Amino acid sequence: MKDYALIDSAVFGLVLVPVILLLLLASLRFYQVKFKPHPETVRKLMHSLMGVLTLSFPWLFQETWPVWVLAASSMLLLFLLRTLPALKAGVSNVLNAVERNTLGEIYFPLAVATIFQFSNGVLILYLIPVMVLSFADAMAAIVGLRYGHIRYQTCEGQKSLEGSVAFLLVTTLCVHIPLLLLTDMGRSETLLIALLLGILVMLFEAIAWRGLDNLFIPFACFFLLQEFMTIAYLNNGAQQLSIQLAVVAGLSLIIPLLKKRTTMDGGASLAVVLVIYMVWSLQPIIWLFAPLSYLICYSLLAKRARQSGNEIHSVFSVLSVSAPGFIWIFVYKIYPNDVYLYAFVFSYSVQLAMTGIARLMEKHYRSRTLLSNHGVVAWAVLQGWSLIAIPVLVVYQPATINLIFNALFVLFLIFSATWLFFKWQPDLDNCPVDIFRWYRQGSIALLASALYVLIFI
Repeated sequence: MKDYALIDSAVFGLVLVPVILLLLLASLRFYQVKFKPHPETVRKLMHSLMGVLTLSFPWLFQETWPVWVLAASSMLLLFLLRTLPALKAGVSNVLNAVERNTLGEIYFPLAVATIFQFSNGVLILYLIPVMVLSFADAMAAIVGLRYGHIRYQTCEGQKSLEGSVAFLLVTTLCVHIPLLLLTDMGRSETLLIALLLGILVMLFEAIAWRGLDNLFIPFACFFLLQEFMTIAYLNNGAQQLSIQLAVVAGLSLIIPLLKKRTTMDGGASLAVVLVIYMVWSLQPIIWLFAPLSYLICYSLLAKRARQSGNEIHSVFSVLSVSAPGFIWIFVYKIYPNDVYLYAFVFSYSVQLAMTGIARLMEKHYRSRTLLSNHGVVAWAVLQGWSLIAIPVLVVYQPATINLIFNALFVLFLIFSATWLFFKWQPDLDNCPVDIFRWYRQGSIALLASALYVLIFI
């Protein structure tokens, strides 16, 4: 960053940073052997110290290429520490003593270099994401390890409420203090942004798996910070940020309800809150109808399974259901056209039909109904068509022959997609929830909605 760099030559930084990194590894290895702390404590200490080192980059480098060189060399070094037998028993234990399948330490330098590139010389946009990544994540892990008693299930095991609260508090401070000291933003706006980022980035961290929090945290922090800073400088910035905070806080209150009334685990419930917030913040209110309708119908379909106490749906199920819709949201942002709204709604209609089949084909339900296989398909298709697709078509299109044609064509596409799922998905009698089911369901919904776009664009 040219405005802040203290040294003209990048060579000094390219030599200094690796030397300090190796000294940190050696020092923490000595501490690990001498005092035998918990492996996660050592790992997170390394995480935070690496973060402190990377916070110096704006003052060491005028351009981005040295940061990418350091990131690539660090990723190579960390990869070798994980794979070479000669290193596994030594300094590698600083990072790899925790028996968990994660690439988090490799994602870390990649995230730092990317944020340095994206920040484009704006100091605050680099410092805040890296500070949150360095300190909030480490504090959450340590607090959760030592004081975590209230646990919730995620796709990769359990996390603690205490750890998540620690993450929120540290993130709020990491955002609030730099905004106060390094910008001319009003005090109320800085506090509102800090609270918003604290809650939202905490949710992103909670749903991450296999070290992806080292990507989710800085990227979410960067893009949300950009958006909220733009809002803060508007005439009614504080009012708009207050509304955003009220919506986020209100949505957070439904998390216990989702866990109680559905078969989603804790991570999936948090992901649902993020999905609803993102749809609300990115698009007009009508776009919320489809995901909310799907959520209500799913809750009713899952009621019987919930009574058995099973939490069978993880964050992967939420990603499968919501990902096709988000593709159409982003396309709409670039090329505004109502056909992408219909594709968004249509993807949820197909998802509801496929979810209905998976639930209605289960042995428990089949024993209580007289529906044949074809009857189950027909019932599921009618649900997706009438409860999600038709209301939006009626609101957005005049009552003409075009509406009738569009509605019938959508019915045909929903039936075709649902029949494909019925034939392609094995073991429907047991309502499978493995990851391959979600790959199938998500890809079918995306394919069907893309076909709709190709025909009507």
